[in-house]
Amino acid sequence: MKVQLFVVLLWIFVELPVLITGFLPPYETDPAVLDSLVVIAYNRSTDIEKHCSFLLTSASELIPDVNRGSRLKNELSFYLGEWEQKTDEAPLIQFDDNGNLESSQPPISLLKLASFEVKDVNSIQQLRNTVSLGGILSVGISRDWSFAYGGKEPRRNPGSLVVKIVFEGVYMETEENGGERLMCLVGSSTSTLPCTNTCDCDEFSELQTDHVTAYDHRRICFLQDDLVLLVLRYPKIFNLTQRAISGEMTSLNEQGGQRYFSKVHISSQLSGHSKYQFSSELVQSTTFDPPPYKDEQMEDGFHMFTGREFCRLLDHEDREIFLSIIPNYRFNSSYKNQIHGKLGPFVLEKEMQATGISSLDEVKLIFQHVKCEQDTNRTGSVKVTAVLRSVTKTSFRFLENLRTGLSGSTLAVEGIWNSSSGQLSMVGCQGTVDSGLEGCDYVISMYFPRSFSIKQRSFLFGTISNVKKDT
Repeated sequence: MKVQLFVVLLWIFVELPVLITGFLPPYETDPAVLDSLVVIAYNRSTDIEKHCSFLLTSASELIPDVNRGSRLKNELSFYLGEWEQKTDEAPLIQFDDNGNLESSQPPISLLKLASFEVKDVNSIQQLRNTVSLGGILSVGISRDWSFAYGGKEPRRNPGSLVVKIVFEGVYMETEENGGERLMCLVGSSTSTLPCTNTCDCDEFSELQTDHVTAYDHRRICFLQDDLVLLVLRYPKIFNLTQRAISGEMTSLNEQGGQRYFSKVHISSQLSGHSKYQFSSELVQSTTFDPPPYKDEQMEDGFHMFTGREFCRLLDHEDREIFLSIIPNYRFNSSYKNQIHGKLGPFVLEKEMQATGISSLDEVKLIFQHVKCEQDTNRTGSVKVTAVLRSVTKTSFRFLENLRTGLSGSTLAVEGIWNSSSGQLSMVGCQGTVDSGLEGCDYVISMYFPRSFSIKQRSFLFGTISNVKKDT
C-alpha cells in the first residue's frame, strides 16, 4: 500500500533583483583585501605527502587540461554548506550565545554553515598524479543571519562567530567509490578556543546595523594552529543520487591538547558549474498519479507554456519559489494541522525544539538549485532537477534559498514536465542518500497551469507520496 502525503503547494514569486545582487557570498570580505592577505606558499609538500598518503596511492593519472585551473576554482568551491561535530567534547568553535537576539526577534535554530573557495591553482606539479592548489574554508555558527554579510575576518557578532582557515594541498581523481574527485589539504587556523595568556588578543567591536544590534567592546583571543587536515570528496558524475560534497576536517594535534578539536563533518552539493546527467529511465520506471488538478480555465487566446518558457520560469535567478503546505485531507481533526517531528520526508525535530513550531502553517518548502533543459527525446517535455528544502517561518528565507547543505530537511528531485498536461512528475531522494537508489522512495506530482491570466497566476497543486510499502 502506498502512503500518500497530500499537500497543496502555493507558488509565491518574489522578485529580488536588488537584494540578491547586494547579497554577498557567505563570510566573504572585499576580494581585493582578502587576496592581499592570503598567500599560498606551497611549502608544505612534506606534510601533505605524509598526511595524505592514504589517498595518494589510489590517485589516477590526470588527463591534460589547459583550462583545469579556472575549472577547478569554479567546480570545487561551494558556499553555505553545513558542518557538524558528532561530539562536543572538543568543540571547533567556542560559541558565545550571549546577547545574540533582541527579545522582539523570533527564535531560530542554530546555523552552522561552511564555505570553501579555491583561491589558487599551481601549474607546477609537486606530487605525482596531483594538482597543487590552495583555498580558504570559512566556518560559522550563529543564531541569526548577520554573519552572512561581509565584514572583517575573523569576527564575532552578537550570537555569531566566523573563523577562516587557509589550506594548501593537492587535487586528485580516483576510481574508488564509483569514481571520485577529491582534495587533501593541510591548513593553518586562527582558533577562538579558550587559551592561556600566551595567545594574541585584540580589542574589537561591531557597529550597529539593521541586522546586528549594538555590541560592546570585547576581547577576542586567537590560538594559532597549523596542524589541521581537510579532505573533501566530490562525485565525478553529477546526477540525482550523486550530488553530495562530503568532507572531514580533523586535528592532527594530540587528543586532549589545547589545540585539539573533534572531527568536523562538512556537507554541500555540486554547483551549477558542473554538468548534470539526467536519468530518463528512472522516471520512466516510476508510476505517477494523474494530474491532481484539472485545468478548466483554458480558453481561446490564453498563452500556452513552451518548454523554453517553463525553464525560464523555474530558474530565473532573481526569483524565489516558496511552497505553502496544506494538510492532508485524509488526516482526522486531531492530526490535521500538527507536525510530529517529521513532515513526509522532511525531518523537523531540531527546528521544532529550537523554535517551538508545531503546525503546518509555520513551515514552507523552497524549490531551489533548479536545473532545467529541453528533452530532445520527447516533444513538449522538459527535464527538471532541483532540491526541495523545508524551512520554518522564522528562517531568513533569502539565506535559506542559497544554502547548499544536504540533510534530513532536503529532498533531491528529478523528473519531467509535460506541456500537454501541465504536470511535473519527479522522483525524490532524501538528502542523506550517498549513492544508488536506496532512500529514493518519494514521488512528487506537481501541476502547473498551462496558461496565465488574471484569474490564473501563481498557483500549483501537488502531492508528495512515499511509495515504500512498509512506511
